Order: sequence, then C-alpha cells, then structure tokens
Amino acid sequence: MTASDLAQHFEAMQRRPGMYFLPGVMFRMFAGYVHGMIAAGVDELKGFQSWVAQEYCGRPNNPLSWVDIIARGTVDDRCLSDLSAQEDQAAFDRAIALLIGYCQIRAGES
Repeated sequence: MTASDLAQHFEAMQRRPGMYFLPGVMFRMFAGYVHGMIAAGVDELKGFQSWVAQEYCGRPNNPLSWVDIIARGTVDDRCLSDLSAQEDQAAFDRAIALLIGYCQIRAGES
C-alpha cells in the first residue's frame, strides 16, 4: 500500500465514518485502528507521531502520544471516555484530517 493509497483509504473513512466506527466512540476506535496499523508495521505511518508533535508542540520528541496531542487540541484534559458525541466527532475529524495530510505529504516524497 502506498502513501497515496493510504490517504485514499482514510478519505473513504472520512466520507462515511459510520461504516467503520460507532457514533460517540469514533475517535477512540479510529485511534485503535491506526495504532494497529502502526504496530503491524505500515511503513507509510512511520514518523506520524513525531510529525504531529512537531506540528502541534513545535518539537518532534514530545512525551504525549499523537492521540493525546489531538485530543487536547480538541477538548480540555478530560478522559477520552468522558467526551460528548460532538467532542468525539471533533477529535475524529481532526485526527483523520491530520492522517490524510500526513499521507499526502509522504506520497509527495516518494
């Protein structure tokens, strides 16, 4: 799978998230899905953590995970399980947009 293919995959998820995730827990489910892809060694996602940390925190070696960085940029410091449906949707929207952007950048590098 190329970075361009991966961007298209995430774009399809973005268009119809209900086909992939349950409402109200989309961000957590999506984060788990992406963590699984990273754990499986999907090369196109290598460096995503550092990229998010650089984009949001100004340094690539931030101790927070990309999930925490995106969540804190969307809501306050509450536990992810306490997010309202609207907050969960906002965090999901931000995360998937970032992943699409990252994959498009990676596609341009190859």
